[in-house]
Amino acid sequence: LVNIPKFTPNRSILSAYLLPERLITWGIAAAAVGHKKPFLAFGTTWGYTRRAYDLAGGLAPLAQSLSGDDDLLLARIRRTGLPVGICLQPAGWGKTRIPASWWEFIRQRRRHHSAGKSYPTAVKIGYLCFHLSNLALWLLPLFYFPATFLLVIKFLADMLTLRKSSQIFAESLSVNNFFIFEIGYLLHHLLIAPLSFVGKIKWR
Repeated sequence: LVNIPKFTPNRSILSAYLLPERLITWGIAAAAVGHKKPFLAFGTTWGYTRRAYDLAGGLAPLAQSLSGDDDLLLARIRRTGLPVGICLQPAGWGKTRIPASWWEFIRQRRRHHSAGKSYPTAVKIGYLCFHLSNLALWLLPLFYFPATFLLVIKFLADMLTLRKSSQIFAESLSVNNFFIFEIGYLLHHLLIAPLSFVGKIKWR
């Protein structure tokens, strides 16, 4: 059962960025389950039966990955044919905390992104297309101004998506949240994500 790890927002810029980013991620996880192609789980809150764990081969085959064991185990459970659900009831959601600093956030995300090397090919391609298209929408107006229209469409689509996710997951977003998210998401995948595949990734 995929579950949602909620956190208590604070007044920091990091918190303002993380709330919409989490809403996007939770929405992707829910949509994947709804389409019977789950690939995203959250290690702090998800659960599985002992039978599912055993049929998937447990965690031993995933020992080479420093992070992402939740997603990788979910992929193995999915291949067993067992059903996967998601908890959309607030009473069942779990709790987590946000990173205490930007440096902790960067270390955490480098670790998370590094697990992508072990994801199924279809998921890798999906992530690649998503992030390249997002980057293209930002860059095209620099070379062809009418493409600004496409960037505006992206912003509107993001706003509608975040609004729907905030309703489903009982969160409240401000205009500041939205703009901090758009800029932060771009920088995140321009800088932090590529660095996840450079050098040695440490847990701390």
